[in-house]
Amino acid sequence: MLAETLFREAKALMSAGNLRDACPKFAESFRQDPGTGTLLALAVCQEQSGKLASAWASYNAVVGRAHGEGQTERERAARERAAALEPRLSKLTIEVPPEVAALPGLAILRDGEPMPMAAWGIAIPLDPGIHLVEAVADDKPKLSRRFTFMKDGGRKVIRIEFDEEEARVETDAEIDEGPPPPMRARASSPPLVEPTGPSHAAEPTSLRTASWIVGGAGIVALGVAGGYALHAKSLDEDSKTKDHCSASRGCDEYGERKNRDALAAGNLATGFFVGGTVLLGAAVTLFVVGAPETSAGLQVLPELGAHSAGVLVGGPL
Repeated sequence: MLAETLFREAKALMSAGNLRDACPKFAESFRQDPGTGTLLALAVCQEQSGKLASAWASYNAVVGRAHGEGQTERERAARERAAALEPRLSKLTIEVPPEVAALPGLAILRDGEPMPMAAWGIAIPLDPGIHLVEAVADDKPKLSRRFTFMKDGGRKVIRIEFDEEEARVETDAEIDEGPPPPMRARASSPPLVEPTGPSHAAEPTSLRTASWIVGGAGIVALGVAGGYALHAKSLDEDSKTKDHCSASRGCDEYGERKNRDALAAGNLATGFFVGGTVLLGAAVTLFVVGAPETSAGLQVLPELGAHSAGVLVGGPL
């Protein structure tokens, strides 16, 4: 069988240290025959080759599949590897102001793939390397921003803003640390403006004003969490209908797909719930300790992940 042949070739290549060729073969073997053991091997290959975000996602998928299959040791091992990788993940957050989100025809792409609205404002793990963010809207020039994650734990926030008066474009740059690189003028493509330096500082606002903003975001996050939780429950129940899953023989292809979708929705529900709770707590703190004269340039950014949540509060030093 092709899947078994690919798996054995990939295993031999990985043993020989040829991860570049091994990982695609594991991936194709899994596509041909989506077995949990193959997915675990792919995750290990991705981790060893430095693709930590891909490995983290694969390990988490193994956790869900192994749990459904009753493979407790495999589930435990994958969960531990995912937890160990999480602090090392590089993450990108794309901010979309309300006035931009309302533009007709708005589409945001990351590395050529459309980003759904649910992913806006959330810290998304990415593998090291060069990445491209693009934004288009009706009657607006195309925005393009290329950047590179050079090491573990990088953080990047890109704010989508269409600047029609001064069209500029940002070129390749390392962005793990430090201020953004200089921009070069070009007539056709304005930048994605990033709140990383004095020229992008927010208007002065009090901590108490920020508390209302953060509290509102927390309430929205909790509402979204409830929606994802209901969706996850519906998918889980759907996987058990018509004997698609059973304790004796596991799940068929339809049941496995529904289980994966339910796990993903459940992870999102957990992330939004924890994030909403953290945001509400931060709102209370900001309201209590806030003083208008101490908060010029304040930025409050939620950071949510499938297993983590937090609030980044920053401003000029």
